[in-house]
Amino acid sequence: MKRIRDIILGGLIVLSALWWGCNRLIQNATGFDRGMDRGYRSIRNGMTKDEVVRRMTTQPFQTTDVFALIQRIDKEYAKTNGVAFKDFLIWHNGIDWTYCIGFDEGGQVSVKGQGGT
Repeated sequence: MKRIRDIILGGLIVLSALWWGCNRLIQNATGFDRGMDRGYRSIRNGMTKDEVVRRMTTQPFQTTDVFALIQRIDKEYAKTNGVAFKDFLIWHNGIDWTYCIGFDEGGQVSVKGQGGT
């Protein structure tokens, strides 16, 4: 019984290591920046543009007056309903991921969204 438990535990450890390693390999191959993703997740409403750019670790790819992601994701676009915006900053991460952060007239974050293919 103990041997079976050890085999199962060992198999789970190997599977976990393979999953982690494959995930890292795919992210590295596509150019996905985990630091930028952590920065995006740390952004909160009310932050200034300077704070946002510092957390995203790079300058935005584009400034626009519309909320725009690579692919339309209704859940993300619904966040913009009834919120006033002045402009949006857009970042690309890897080959297929986009972050869009909207700012109000005071230059503070009022919405953020992310998505990809």
